[in-house]
Amino acid sequence: MINLYKSVLFRYIFFREINTNNATSFSRRLLFIVIFFSFILMHVQTTMAQMVEVSFSNKVQQSTLIVEAKVIQKQASWNDANTRIYTANELEIYKVFKGQLPSMNCQIITQGGIVGNDKHEVHPSLQLGLGDVGVFFLQESTANLTEINGFKLSSIASHQGFYR
Repeated sequence: MINLYKSVLFRYIFFREINTNNATSFSRRLLFIVIFFSFILMHVQTTMAQMVEVSFSNKVQQSTLIVEAKVIQKQASWNDANTRIYTANELEIYKVFKGQLPSMNCQIITQGGIVGNDKHEVHPSLQLGLGDVGVFFLQESTANLTEINGFKLSSIASHQGFYR
């Protein structure tokens, strides 16, 4: 019965019967298949977005504002060029650890969101929900969003800049 399974398996994989007299041909084909799929798997892994860990001290140095806050409101909108969707997460700030708190409301700008029937998902990136509370390591945002009022900020090192 096992020989029957081997026969069927090899017929569909190698398109012919096993030739037990020529073991080197079989070994070469098997080696080729293993190497081929190894290269495919390596390519898949390298095309995925990669995050580099940023040390705590670097996050503190790069931050212009470090706060403990709660997300109280979310609003997604297109950027000025109408090419990307960003979400503005309004913060209720409890405590400031570094920097000066601006007089206007603070918005953390994150990549992705839903506007109408359009949805952009960006991974890896900071994903915030209503009611999320934690410490944010922030800097001024470079996103071009004229629709969003308030002081626009983004987290340092994407999701590494937020501790729940």
